[in-house]
Amino acid sequence: MKNNLRKAVSVILVISFILLGAYPALADNAADTTTAMRMKPLLDKYNGLTQTNLDTELAKYSDIKSHWGKNFISKISALEIISGYPDGSFRPDEKLLGGQYILMLVRAIGYRPEVPQGTPYYVPLLI
Repeated sequence: MKNNLRKAVSVILVISFILLGAYPALADNAADTTTAMRMKPLLDKYNGLTQTNLDTELAKYSDIKSHWGKNFISKISALEIISGYPDGSFRPDEKLLGGQYILMLVRAIGYRPEVPQGTPYYVPLLI
C-alpha cells in the first residue's frame, strides 16, 4: 500500500512538472509582455538591417577593420546597443566594465536611458 502511494505521488509530481514546464510555451499572452513590446522596435530594426547599414557602422570605428568580431560589432552598433569612444575607436580587445555591460543589457531590452551631454553614463544622476 505504501509503495503504491509513493508511485502515485511520483507520477503526479512528474506530470505536474511537465505541465508547469510547458505552460509558458502555451501561454497566449507571451508576446504581450512589456519586454516584448519594448523589444519590438529593436527586432524590427534588426530585421531591416542592410549591408549598407553595417558598412556605415563599420566605418565609424578605426580599429575594427581586421578584427574577428567586426560583423557583430557593426550589428549591435547599428542597433544602438553599443557605441565607440569619442576619438573614433572601439577598442574591441579592452576589458568590458560592469557599467558598460549593464548599459548594453538595458539598451538590448529596449530602454534608452537619458544621459545628459558630457556626463559619463556610469555617474548617478541626482534628482
